[in-house]
Amino acid sequence: MAGSTGFVGFRTLRYLLEHGYRVRAAVRSDAKAELVRSNSALKEATKDNLSFVVIPDFTAPTAYDGGILDDVTYIVHVASPIPDLSNPDTTNLEARFVQPAVAVTTNLLEAARSAKQVKRIVITSSVAGIVPSFILLGQTTDQIFGPHDRGEELPAPYHEHVMLAYATSKVAALVRAEAWVKKENPPFDLVHIFPTYVLGRDPLVPSVAAFAQGSNAALLNGILGHHAPAPVNGAVVHIDDVGLAHVRALDPKVPGNRGFILNAEAADEKFQWDHGIELVAKFFPEAVNNGDLVNNGTTPTGPARLDSSETRSVLGIELKGFEVMVKETVGWYLEVLERERKGEKA
Repeated sequence: MAGSTGFVGFRTLRYLLEHGYRVRAAVRSDAKAELVRSNSALKEATKDNLSFVVIPDFTAPTAYDGGILDDVTYIVHVASPIPDLSNPDTTNLEARFVQPAVAVTTNLLEAARSAKQVKRIVITSSVAGIVPSFILLGQTTDQIFGPHDRGEELPAPYHEHVMLAYATSKVAALVRAEAWVKKENPPFDLVHIFPTYVLGRDPLVPSVAAFAQGSNAALLNGILGHHAPAPVNGAVVHIDDVGLAHVRALDPKVPGNRGFILNAEAADEKFQWDHGIELVAKFFPEAVNNGDLVNNGTTPTGPARLDSSETRSVLGIELKGFEVMVKETVGWYLEVLERERKGEKA
């Protein structure tokens, strides 16, 4: 498994262990391995079911040399560059997102073929890879997008549009992987997971300041009093459902060479980000009254018409609703805030 040090990857790792898999987690350093190993939420791990291997550079053609994939039956690949909108550096977004996403995916496919015994690779993609770019920029359409749609691979430069570079990285990695499988006909198949905005408890978050990054920020920004300058696509999914989808996708009964959209709520079903403000006032009145949650920001909701019916029918997952996401995400934020005030580690 690659990506266990991230929000989605860590939850997926825990589900893999819980479901009886023995996991070899690929990380970039020993420090990253210790970050995972020492986390108090990782209750499922033992010395027999979890080990680590260090791969300093996943983009290197030799990344998986040295028998790293020996005796590996399944690969779960969650690692990929994600957009940090707080990073002001928008120079060479192609090198920051697109090139590494393609290189990492291509290296993995080639290494899995050489390993010979790999049966399936599950890759975390994104709905950004299957919708047109104008959707990400807040424009509307009546079209409903499904797991077989593909976005555009936009050429560089991206003119400071970090999300367009990120989306292009997802499209490029996705279409390259599918084309490679079609051409090479390897002994394994692929399953792509297409999450929307992933919300929920993140045990790896080190501080309150870290909540400004990642998908939880889309919910928390308005609750913390910020006003989003542009619409945010109205599509969300609970972190537990994302982790579980990766595990369910390993089941041999699930057909390969396909993808699954993870979207619990959508704008065409009257979902609004600012409904979170109402839910916070309902479930966390004390934190609102004492000022811990300003709860007066705004997040305009953009279009998100997505068909996730196959996720329910094939993977058998009934996706958790927005109310649960708000309660768990905001509750976790307040817990980290309280620990910081007491001088404790998150």
